[in-house]
Amino acid sequence: MHDVSQGRAPAVTVEAARLVYGDVPLFDDLHLELPPGEITALLGPSGVGKSSLLRLLAGLEAAAEGVVHDGAGRPLAGRVAYMAQQDLLMPWLDLVSNVVVGDRLRRRRPDRDRAETLLRELGLGAWLGARPAALSGGMRQRVALARTLYEDRPVVLMDEPFSALDAITRHELQALAAARLAGRTVLLVTHDPLEALRLGHSLLVMAGRPVRLDPPLRPAGLPPRDPSDPALLGRHGELLDRLGRLGVWLSGVPAYLLPPPSRVAGVLATRWPDLLANAGVTGAEILLGLLLGTALGCLSALSLALAPRLRRWLLPLLVVSQAIPVFAIAPLLVLWFGYGLGPKIAMATLIIYFPVTAAFYDGLRRTEPGWLDLARSMGGSRLSVLLRVRLPAALPALTSGLRVAAATAPIGAVVGEWVGSGAGLGRMMLDANGRMQTDVMFAALFVLALLALTLYALVDHGCRAAVPWAQERP
Repeated sequence: MHDVSQGRAPAVTVEAARLVYGDVPLFDDLHLELPPGEITALLGPSGVGKSSLLRLLAGLEAAAEGVVHDGAGRPLAGRVAYMAQQDLLMPWLDLVSNVVVGDRLRRRRPDRDRAETLLRELGLGAWLGARPAALSGGMRQRVALARTLYEDRPVVLMDEPFSALDAITRHELQALAAARLAGRTVLLVTHDPLEALRLGHSLLVMAGRPVRLDPPLRPAGLPPRDPSDPALLGRHGELLDRLGRLGVWLSGVPAYLLPPPSRVAGVLATRWPDLLANAGVTGAEILLGLLLGTALGCLSALSLALAPRLRRWLLPLLVVSQAIPVFAIAPLLVLWFGYGLGPKIAMATLIIYFPVTAAFYDGLRRTEPGWLDLARSMGGSRLSVLLRVRLPAALPALTSGLRVAAATAPIGAVVGEWVGSGAGLGRMMLDANGRMQTDVMFAALFVLALLALTLYALVDHGCRAAVPWAQERP
């Protein structure tokens, strides 16, 4: 039985911690005290070392120096539950099996009933037998939270557990977590000052290089506090101002609003595997959307040009498809196609469809009349005139539409990832926004821009090769 069940959650002490990345000391003679049975919220600018401190406490930083122990001088091994920023769900396991995976690893019989109860409390009762691929990012994070609570440890380390949730769900789960974590010694890393004020018995602000910890701040009352309390909102403003002063780098702009290029470069250097994996997902969505949108657009343009009766019905539908904002139909696509590639490909297809259709149709109907007369005078059939005259004449217009489509295709994929996805650069940006990690957002934007430029260059090269007679003159 764990200490917490006996009302003895331990104090946690870090002494003389030191951690160096490259030649830069992240921690140097760092000392930390976590009061027993309380939630301590840890704030600080993105990249300052909050997650590294959490990993140090969990015994996961092999390169770190220093001592971590409880109030009696004993190590914490076997008494810590750890929740990382990533959900770390195992894709081959269903939700219940993911929650009880710790018992499986320890070769203990899992309490599946308790796991199911936790998942139901977190709003996932209808998904117990589902696998992670069927879930949105916010739902996956709730499963990770259930796994952490299931471990039932006296010391709990949580790295931004609510960042991927919508505002209403976040509010509800914060209250649930506060009740479930009562009496435990918790270190909660967050980028949200209001969340820290609502859940923390005490607040710590981390800053500097090497890191320093300011004296703890203890808000009045017990968590979970009412976020509409005027006193709490006043403290919220003070904390935002304090965090802003820690990260000013250009013209008085706080780093949490506009991170310095060096910090963005640091994210690109340290998180490139994650960025590359998410870029692969977004790239696949864009490419498949481009292919499908181009095919549908060409078919629609041919139908408009060759079937006047069909044009009366199809042309208004084409206009309506662009009059409806993409954001308005994105949630419907997620409901219809789920959280996989389907809705993102559909979004990219809708973005691409109109410029391809409009450009190709315009090229077909503006074919030089003299060429058509010449072809008919030579006995050309309708099909041969289409293949030998109208299509080649319309290719320059089609290539213009393809260039526009290549430049706008990423919009549909990213919007689809914002609405519902577990991976992709859009999802990565959304998670970073929830954690106020603007450096990660800019890094993801940089990779997205490179992806878009590469796609445009490839499409442009293909168009030039396909239509060599229509090159721009110098």
